[in-house]
Amino acid sequence: MSERREGESHPTEERPAQRRRVEGAPHQPRWTLVSSIKDVLNVPVSRIRNINLNDFLRSTLCDRGVVPINENVSIENFVAQPRAFIDDEDVLGLILASPSYTAIREEIEDARRLREDARMLTERGLATLRDWKEFAYKSIVSPITRVKLQSALAGAGEEARRAAAARAAPVVLDERAYRSVLNATWDLRGVGPLCGAAWDEVGGRRFQQASDIVE
Repeated sequence: MSERREGESHPTEERPAQRRRVEGAPHQPRWTLVSSIKDVLNVPVSRIRNINLNDFLRSTLCDRGVVPINENVSIENFVAQPRAFIDDEDVLGLILASPSYTAIREEIEDARRLREDARMLTERGLATLRDWKEFAYKSIVSPITRVKLQSALAGAGEEARRAAAARAAPVVLDERAYRSVLNATWDLRGVGPLCGAAWDEVGGRRFQQASDIVE
């Protein structure tokens, strides 16, 4: 079987833009059930806000459609009303059909939907992921909002399981640390409430010698 050429994508693979829209930032925060819904749905679009229409046309259409009057027009304003800034239908058609414009428009629209859904959920009294978990009418929000909240909820569950496992795990001490605890327990015998404790139990926590662990 021949190796896949560099840059070639498999038909069943998601495009990078699709993955970004669903997954959000590359490094996901660790959500918990008390995490704010607003924080989960917060999608900054500062990168897009820094793009103006003429710069976009210079990089996408090699200066076609650039006019001085649009020098300070943001790409967000153009997405909202394309024909208010571009009269040439041929140029406008090229812009609207370009993959770069499509990606920007979808990102702006997704961010708008997330903000609207966050506001709607807040008005209904939902503030945290725990509220969302117990909410019976999840279908009232847009699909992208449901995906983000359900993904964060799954992450919160995984984080809770990880924390529970960490609390339940024995504290493993090396030989010197174990003997230090053992000697401290001997010193306390007959002095305080620890005098009846077993040698492998101190303060309610179970300690295990490293030498007793089978690799």
